[in-house]
Amino acid sequence: MTRGPMERGGRPKSARGAAAVVGLGLSLPGAATAEEFWANILAGRRFFAPATALDWGADPELFLASGGPASDKVYSLNGAYNPRRTIDPAGLRLPDDFEAKSADGALAFWLAAGRDAASAVDWSRVDPAKVGVIAGHTILPTTAMAEAAVSLYTQEAVRNWPVKPQLKPPPRKAFRLLGYSARLLAQALGFSGEAFTIDAACAS
Repeated sequence: MTRGPMERGGRPKSARGAAAVVGLGLSLPGAATAEEFWANILAGRRFFAPATALDWGADPELFLASGGPASDKVYSLNGAYNPRRTIDPAGLRLPDDFEAKSADGALAFWLAAGRDAASAVDWSRVDPAKVGVIAGHTILPTTAMAEAAVSLYTQEAVRNWPVKPQLKPPPRKAFRLLGYSARLLAQALGFSGEAFTIDAACAS
């Protein structure tokens, strides 16, 4: 979390492009705080593990073709998966219609890291209407989005079946998560300035 340099009296300096780091927060495999992150690096710890059905939404073995690349297959199940999947509402102003199920772990990362970064800052002299959030995000399907897609595709596939299976409805609002990270974090922290999410791919 950054803020531009301030003159005495709380007025912003005119230096363009200058910013000060005033708060840190993170949510990574094996680390929920910056202190844990650096301790893991110093200790040489690695957090690669095989994917689980919770990570991929199905038995990972269904997608494995060990021995080399193959169409629609992977040749390794290992990855650095973040186990944080639930959202702790403490210190967050989540909207009344917020559904944890539609959010799953993707937003839990943002909310936890953003809350931790903001908690280190004294906001008493800052107008929340002038504080915004810019999120660099890998726009990949979340667990809820994958479930929604499977539900919709299955409904279409059985449209003409004389006897249709009973299907679970897709999680509400699952698809809006593509660009929702920044706006939700801003709202949860009480900021009403500009908020937008950038597809940063692996740079996030």
